[in-house]
Amino acid sequence: MADVDKDRREFWLSQPAVLDSMVFCDNPLLAEVDMEYMMQYLPPIAGKSVLELCAGIGRLTGEFAKKAKDITAVDFMQHFLDVNKINNRHLSNITYICDDFTKYALNLLLA
Repeated sequence: MADVDKDRREFWLSQPAVLDSMVFCDNPLLAEVDMEYMMQYLPPIAGKSVLELCAGIGRLTGEFAKKAKDITAVDFMQHFLDVNKINNRHLSNITYICDDFTKYALNLLLA
């Protein structure tokens, strides 16, 4: 993983420290490296049902769906979920819910 960390560091050192460079980065290599980096910190999800809050356009949804039994992707922005559905239309184990999860009384939320 040391090479991945080095590649990520080098990429971000070459970027301006402005929000646009963080949000609108469309570098496919970085996206792949970032995905590997994030996934290593998640517990194993193979064969499990996963609730993804703030699913947005599906940056993580597809990766989760490839490993998990099924995914429930929740976001309060319908047009984000519409893009998520398009991006992941080849996967049949995703359920989409447009709702604001913050309105529910939760005692504990682990993310």
